[in-house]
Amino acid sequence: MKKTIICMLIFLLCFSSAAYAYQAPEISVTDVNGDVITVSGVAESNSVPVSLVILNPGYTKESLAEGGYESTTAAVQTFKAVYPVDGIFTFDVPMKDTTGDAGGGTYTVYITEGETEYQPISYMFYFQGVKLGLIESLNDSAEISDSLVEETYLKYGLGEFPLYKNTSASAIGDALEFVREDMKNKKFPLDTASFDTILKEAALIAAYNSSKTDILVGENSYLKYDDILKASSLTEWKDYKDSLSSEGVKSFNKDLIAGTYKSISDITKKLRELTAYYGIIAYKEGGFGHFDYFFDEYDDVYDEYDFNLSKVKSKNKNKIYKDVLSSTNTDIKGLSDDFNEIVEGYSDGGSSGGGGGGGGSVGGGTSVAPTVPTDSYIVPEISFGDLGSVEWARSAVMYLAQKGIVSGKAKNVFAPKDLVTRGEFLKMLTMALSIESSNSGVTFEDTKGHWAEKYIASAVDAKIASGISETEFAPNLTVTREMCATFITRGLILKGLLETGDDNIFADHSDISGYAVDSVYSLRKTGIMSGVGENLFNPKGNMTRAEAARAIYALMIYTEEVGK
Repeated sequence: MKKTIICMLIFLLCFSSAAYAYQAPEISVTDVNGDVITVSGVAESNSVPVSLVILNPGYTKESLAEGGYESTTAAVQTFKAVYPVDGIFTFDVPMKDTTGDAGGGTYTVYITEGETEYQPISYMFYFQGVKLGLIESLNDSAEISDSLVEETYLKYGLGEFPLYKNTSASAIGDALEFVREDMKNKKFPLDTASFDTILKEAALIAAYNSSKTDILVGENSYLKYDDILKASSLTEWKDYKDSLSSEGVKSFNKDLIAGTYKSISDITKKLRELTAYYGIIAYKEGGFGHFDYFFDEYDDVYDEYDFNLSKVKSKNKNKIYKDVLSSTNTDIKGLSDDFNEIVEGYSDGGSSGGGGGGGGSVGGGTSVAPTVPTDSYIVPEISFGDLGSVEWARSAVMYLAQKGIVSGKAKNVFAPKDLVTRGEFLKMLTMALSIESSNSGVTFEDTKGHWAEKYIASAVDAKIASGISETEFAPNLTVTREMCATFITRGLILKGLLETGDDNIFADHSDISGYAVDSVYSLRKTGIMSGVGENLFNPKGNMTRAEAARAIYALMIYTEEVGK
């Protein structure tokens, strides 16, 4: 029986001639206090067993063929086999300390799938006693040395953690001292699981304080370390991801890593402050329809920086918000100063609020940043009770409703998430641009008697839209984003307001129909329509009634801004 076990182990550990390269399986400590590690990876199928052998420090495969059964027992930390589930194999391994005073070391992990063996993995692991000793050493140190930082991260299995590898030990030591200062009795807790989290937090704090752009910002910005920040559960993350222009995101990221932080709460506080600031001046859709949402959602930040929101009245709101968009401030304190100066100007009966000039530098890139129609803000008598899920579109919907450009589907019901039809959209567009039919007699069989017949006729006469055949227009067909872009652009051409598109293309450029390409990029230039995040336009996506209202609202703002 002993010989059978030894032969089996030797067979599993021999390199197969059929071996091929796989991505190395992941090894992580899943129960720090219990000294349990998890080894997991992707298998080729569910029908072939995957075997795991972990050798103790100081042993090699050759050790298994020497000294008989007792030597083999000393060499092997664990030997297991499992069948993958949904292509994933997972081993939970309670580690046993056989190293004596060393308390751990470098273990070698071999994984075999059928006759194919993965490349061996060297894995450093130390037991709870060693880790507790390191916490005590840190607590006993008046100043945390670089060598103690290095030893701690190494023996906690964080030697390959990107935040540790790419940030200096001295910066991490400073961060650990910041964290320790806030601890009870100025001591780290003697709990290895809690301290594992503290080490990761300290590395993140140090990376921010060292402005480590390459590992902290990028396509996902701070979400790269969401397991530490828990950012995806924050309102700030959603607003950052969904609301800011591409230039706003870049400036946000730059400011985020330019601070000096002593705790994770310092970082999350800065996230909130920056979202409150860039949410106002770098909103991707332009205009001011988003102001009220941000002023309500981030009221604590605006209160802290003394924004005088109480003096904003319905009769001067539009004018104040329009002037705020012209502020040349560079931070939220500057925005507060400009905001209050503008508010005071209108409160004193002045015609303008002053403030900076020249336009914000991050909101609209090279495009004309839309502001607001010049007519006074009117508190609408119309109300809809279903706009709570589309706060970003509330101002647009209510503005258009007051002007009769949109209407509800029932009393108090706008149905913002219903898809917009060709008839609905062309009514909005022709009314917004004051386009009326020239009575050319163009009719379609499916528009006779249709509620949108006259708006469709106006759009067809103006060459903004056309039928899907000589006799059919399809007024109830839903409208895609690229179709909306095309209709709006044709309206701008009619009014002599066409913008040439910019040179930066969307990641899904190849999905945009040929007829719509110029329109899509022209509207991005104006700021009337932009992407949907991650540099995508989603040309074939259907537009909702809320999205259509927001686009028409932005069109009206744009035409007002450029003097038409």
